[in-house]
Amino acid sequence: MKKTMYFLYYGLILLIVVLADVGRLPLHSLSLIPHYDWIAHFFLYGVLCMVMYSHRGRLKTVLPTLLLLLFVEELSQIFFNHRTFSLVDLLMGIMGVGAACIIIKGKRLPQPG
Repeated sequence: MKKTMYFLYYGLILLIVVLADVGRLPLHSLSLIPHYDWIAHFFLYGVLCMVMYSHRGRLKTVLPTLLLLLFVEELSQIFFNHRTFSLVDLLMGIMGVGAACIIIKGKRLPQPG
C-alpha cells in the first residue's frame, strides 16, 4: 500500500509536468490565485522531497536526485512554447525542498522498512 502511494504521487507530479509542457493546465482557474506557480513549485517539490525521503530513507540520496530533477525540469521549459524558464520558480522549488528538509530533520519522518 505504501509503495502504491509513492508511485501515485510520482505519477501526479509527472502528469502535472506533462500537462504544463503541452499547455493543458487549467490556467484560467489557476491565474485567479496570485503567484500560483510559485506556490505550486514550493509545495510540489517540498512534498516530493518528503515522499522521496519516506521512500528512500536518506537525505544524502534524495537531495541530489531531487535538485537535479528540479533544475532539469525548469531548464527543459526553454524547449516548450507553453512554458517559460523562471529563476523565481527554481528558487521556490529549492525553498520547498529546504522547508521539507527542516520538517524531516525536526520530525524524523518514518523511513522505509
